[in-house]
Amino acid sequence: MRKQLRLKPLFLTSGLFIFLVVCADKASAQPSAGSYELRFNLSARSGLGNNPSSIRASGHAGYFLTGSSEIGFSASVANREEANIRGSALGFYSYHFRHLFEDPRLIPFVSVGIGAGFDGQTVFAENNEIGIKYFFGKHIGLTTSLTYQVRSKIDNDLLFEFGLLAVTK
Repeated sequence: MRKQLRLKPLFLTSGLFIFLVVCADKASAQPSAGSYELRFNLSARSGLGNNPSSIRASGHAGYFLTGSSEIGFSASVANREEANIRGSALGFYSYHFRHLFEDPRLIPFVSVGIGAGFDGQTVFAENNEIGIKYFFGKHIGLTTSLTYQVRSKIDNDLLFEFGLLAVTK
């Protein structure tokens, strides 16, 4: 029996690569006061103990108060193994350690967010995140982070996230 080639993931990956090549320009990124940042992240959660695995997508919109301080909103949605959907909506504050590395394209950050979590009920939610951003273009970059999401009355999540980001003035 022949296996069918799954073209949809191939087209999505190819499209993402072409987008990155077209958008890439000389990297000298350093977000400054007044800059806006948009991030799109994906993460997978491995089932720890009795907890099911999940796939999670999140979006972040931020505004830089200074070159290092950012405030904004984030929203996420996750599909769990048992086929229920859960999500969160949070306000966040991030601090960027801009001069930790010689390479100005590499920017570590820490972030904390508070808001609401949803999973059949509305509960208090808190995010604690540590990560790094790498700009390969003037306004385009990659991000990776480790996020610990705390929810009252619902199990907590430890997530490894990765994604794309864009910064504009």
